[in-house]
Amino acid sequence: MSIIPPSNVLTMFKIVIPVVMFDIMESITYFQDLWPDSEDDMLNSPNLRLTQLVDIGYDSFNPILNLGTLFMFILMYLVQVAIFIFIVWPLRYFKFIRGPTYFAIKNRLFWKAIIFILVEGYIEFILSARLLFASHQGSVDRTPLQWTVCWFIVGICAILMPVLYTMLATQKLIILRKSKRFRRRWLSLYDDINIKDKWGLLFNIIFCLRRIIYVEIAFTFQAYPC
Repeated sequence: MSIIPPSNVLTMFKIVIPVVMFDIMESITYFQDLWPDSEDDMLNSPNLRLTQLVDIGYDSFNPILNLGTLFMFILMYLVQVAIFIFIVWPLRYFKFIRGPTYFAIKNRLFWKAIIFILVEGYIEFILSARLLFASHQGSVDRTPLQWTVCWFIVGICAILMPVLYTMLATQKLIILRKSKRFRRRWLSLYDDINIKDKWGLLFNIIFCLRRIIYVEIAFTFQAYPC
């Protein structure tokens, strides 16, 4: 399935997309030198017609480059986790950090910060992983590192998050509303949802499924003409 947009729409996208999707990695030469430019490889792919994806900024099969700034946020989160494990936790163990400060840091890292990143960038994660699955055998992006990142994304976004949302839907409403311990850890999963009844919790599950289906339709139906 391929829809040809008007040229003025493409022009607008080429102006707006670099602004709203500001990519830190594009300004870091290390990353640009580390992985080859595969835009031509993507455009000449025998499997799919990917011109439109290139036009809106997805110009590689490489999931790391496609995630761009989101990948940098993940790296920064992992650095914070490392600091917590090797610095904050020992300081807490030897009584250099008070309990409230320690638990405030812990509750933000596990799991408020990472849940926020995953929810806000969910469709970008799914699309970046799906692009690598769509690459042809000779693509320069089919490296062990890229496949590792790809399967990690699939595990988190297509398996773990739906399981978490399903677990959330099985909880009693009184726990979701009143349990301080539960809310400190998992509130980010349902903070903006009306939980007057259980039906509201289905929003999260639909949120995941709708985006997975949306991305899959975009790839699967390319085999069929409009």
